[in-house]
Amino acid sequence: MYLNKFFNNKLIAWTLVILWCICIFAFSSDNAEKSSAKSKAVAQKVVEVAKTISSNNKLTIKGNLEHYIRKLAHMSEYFILAFLVCNALKYTGLRVQGQIIYSILFVLIYASLDEYHQTFVPGRDGKPFDVFIDSFGGILGICAYRIITRFKERRT
Repeated sequence: MYLNKFFNNKLIAWTLVILWCICIFAFSSDNAEKSSAKSKAVAQKVVEVAKTISSNNKLTIKGNLEHYIRKLAHMSEYFILAFLVCNALKYTGLRVQGQIIYSILFVLIYASLDEYHQTFVPGRDGKPFDVFIDSFGGILGICAYRIITRFKERRT
């Protein structure tokens, strides 16, 4: 119940959007070496967890696991962003259709600007395909938000 009251506040909802945008910007500001080190650390943790689950101590990082972790991170960042934007737009007073359209536009524009920003970061580059991945994550976030909202509305 407390969480509902927390997210019902329009100012707080938009503050969360802004803070998350800053967080995405900060991740994008990491140079290639630092960003790669983070991805490798996550890949190593995935392998460690897989070893404990499967009891196979011979598992290693093979192939492009780091690459897939990076793409999953892109999707996750924009999943959260779209979820937060939908929430903020709801409490701004937009109807469902407007929430969806403006959330998609917000995510698409922010993803494009973020990729452009990466062209100025040493060792990084902006990729149109990453805008697609970001947008796909955003669409999944919007779908999740709508499912949760509909479920909550039906319960009341």
